[in-house]
Amino acid sequence: VGATPLTLGVPAVGTTGREFNVSTLLFFLSEPAFIDVNGHESKAQIIEPTGQPSPYALHLVNADEPATQLLRLTAPAGHYSAFHLGVGVPAACNALNATDQVYPLNPDSEMIWTWGSQYMFVRVEGFSRPDANAEWSSFAYHVGFDAAFASITVPGDLVVPAAGAADGLVAPTLTLDLERMLATDEPTLPSPK
Repeated sequence: VGATPLTLGVPAVGTTGREFNVSTLLFFLSEPAFIDVNGHESKAQIIEPTGQPSPYALHLVNADEPATQLLRLTAPAGHYSAFHLGVGVPAACNALNATDQVYPLNPDSEMIWTWGSQYMFVRVEGFSRPDANAEWSSFAYHVGFDAAFASITVPGDLVVPAAGAADGLVAPTLTLDLERMLATDEPTLPSPK
């Protein structure tokens, strides 16, 4: 939330003075790729802590589970100038029947709409108020459907080392700013904006 690290259940004040008390934050990441200075894209693969490919090439981040906040990837070694990432479930996976799937596309993920037979891409719930003198208002954003799939590209000097050559390299950090994600001029959330 702005410059304040998010802890579920602990109020945080954003840069505008708006306060957030988030109880749930989950989102899917997919379609990772590294882009070189010539614009050539090298697809990356999401892998599990065991080193095996992630089911459905998806990663479910859960703010309540620190282990999910580490995204493990394999990609061709090289120097890159940007990183591409999808936020959401690609259309082919979004059409699957959740009862026939394994985690994270089964009901255990708590990211399905039973009424819509599709997946939530982002799920954020909690309380917000415009300032410390106002009353808390609850909010729940459940974002999904194919049109809501988002592709982001993050510029940066990135190095994917050759296998076994990662000594001394520091993994890059991506930060999700919940205040920017939920930015609104409205006094309460949710907002039509």
